[in-house]
Amino acid sequence: MKKLIYLGLVVILVVLIGSIMFKGRYKEDNEKEVKGEYEQGSSTSTRANKGEDNREDESNLSQNEREKDTYIRYDSQGSIGAGILFLNLVEENKENLTFELMLNTHSVNLDDIDYANLVSLTTDKEIVISDGFRWEKTEGGGHHISGYLEIPRKYEGTNIIDDSTKFIEIEIRGLDNIESRKFRWEQDVLKFFNY
Repeated sequence: MKKLIYLGLVVILVVLIGSIMFKGRYKEDNEKEVKGEYEQGSSTSTRANKGEDNREDESNLSQNEREKDTYIRYDSQGSIGAGILFLNLVEENKENLTFELMLNTHSVNLDDIDYANLVSLTTDKEIVISDGFRWEKTEGGGHHISGYLEIPRKYEGTNIIDDSTKFIEIEIRGLDNIESRKFRWEQDVLKFFNY
């Protein structure tokens, strides 16, 4: 009988310690999952195009992924981890500014959210754009989703980004009851933008 009580206490103690450790690591893990899913998805599509068995292609792939990683911004407030890659820095698009949005959670269904209505773009030139975004889901569903947010490169006849732009910022408002999530790209990376 004493062994059974002792075993029960040990099990309860292990469960308590495990849940405390889980809560402490959840925020960090959420960001890592967003980043990991991006790298896994990108690696898969790039490998399919290049051939999986070529070691030279693998080293080029990892250099390309490292380059893309410098253009991703993360936010892990609340129960949703979010990452945004400013795609125009790595892929040319003469018509639109394109942002790849990657979301990860273990508690919220991400499918039925119209992300185009939650975002705005701001620049150092006091341009603030809240309308005109398009959302296209590209993969995933439920708790893991990614897609593209696009907006025309020109606003009221003027380029949103030019060679004097100091920063651009994407803000997501109200996702998972978080008032504001901001993702900023400064002049040091905007210099790679093709005007």
